[in-house]
Amino acid sequence: MTLNPEDAARRLVEWDLLTREAIVDGRLEMSGSARRNFNLRLDRGPDPGLFVKEPDPGLPEAVATVAAEARFYGFCDSEQKASAVRRLLPAILRVDGEAPLLVIELVAGSRSLWRECRDSSPGDVSSGWFEAVGNALGALHTTFRQPGLATDPRLGRLPKVPSFYLNLDRPRPHQLRYLSRGQLEVLEMAQSEPGITAGLERARAAWRVETLIHGDVRWENVLVVGRPRADAPIRLIDWELVQRGDPAWDIGGMLQEFVRFWLTGMSMRPDLETHRRLATARWPLETLRPAVRAFWAAYLEARRHDPGGTDDLLTRAIDYSAARLVLSAFEHHAEIDRASPLGVLLLQVSANIFADPERAAGAMYDLESPASR
Repeated sequence: MTLNPEDAARRLVEWDLLTREAIVDGRLEMSGSARRNFNLRLDRGPDPGLFVKEPDPGLPEAVATVAAEARFYGFCDSEQKASAVRRLLPAILRVDGEAPLLVIELVAGSRSLWRECRDSSPGDVSSGWFEAVGNALGALHTTFRQPGLATDPRLGRLPKVPSFYLNLDRPRPHQLRYLSRGQLEVLEMAQSEPGITAGLERARAAWRVETLIHGDVRWENVLVVGRPRADAPIRLIDWELVQRGDPAWDIGGMLQEFVRFWLTGMSMRPDLETHRRLATARWPLETLRPAVRAFWAAYLEARRHDPGGTDDLLTRAIDYSAARLVLSAFEHHAEIDRASPLGVLLLQVSANIFADPERAAGAMYDLESPASR
């Protein structure tokens, strides 16, 4: 049975994770959402917050991904070789049931990286947070290259095929019924753009299974606290899509977020031509590039002694960033009946990156591959 906020609060009290006093004295704030999972965030003033997640028991895929997340937390808790990654995770307080309900402790005062950047002044997005994320992903990818760690039986049989997000242009018939009318329109636009379909095919073919990856890196899944610096105590959350795969997929997720953040800060008046719309960006792309470079430099430094190498990592990551922009267009239209200006822009930029990834690495992200130095 899918939880509601009252039922969740009752269970948390029964498990001694929440007091009745916290509910009645006004210190508790709840915010929830429901799609494949029921998600509930509880903020408790100066005390650490709680995040409750329960999959829809009628969706086997959702149950499987939440179960994989629970196994991953448990593995990192018990395996000394994964201690560098354990420091990046919030504490898991409860795993309950076969379609597991997870209760995760959130760092007091934490905010998502997206919210932190959104609330910043134009031109004042700090590079410190992005150095910390580069360090974190570098630690993850390097740690799970240790022999046998990513394939340890305690993790279960994690998938290793290309992320299903790379197949957005060819959904299965049963998936179509879950798409909104706006998403169906976006699908038609993506399928009719040869640059996007060819780019997705190229990205699928480039997939490598090298280490364990987060699988869904986005700024909403990075929690930050305190001052922005390279050693900031960030937390990576939402490990449902953890898998064995290509580290470039996680890098591509971070890169596309810079583009999405840039685009969402523009005026979306339907009468604006594209060049005029770009001029309205609250956070111009050139002001975000120092943070992009800080992230990439920190990631490379964190993987400096990784025997896997990084020579063509950026090439794959650029293509994957374009694929993630297609995903962002889909997600933006989850409850929209018609393609929006933002959705069209996301697809246009995706097609441009796919058309010339090498140019995009420099002109858009201001990055270069280690092999080109």
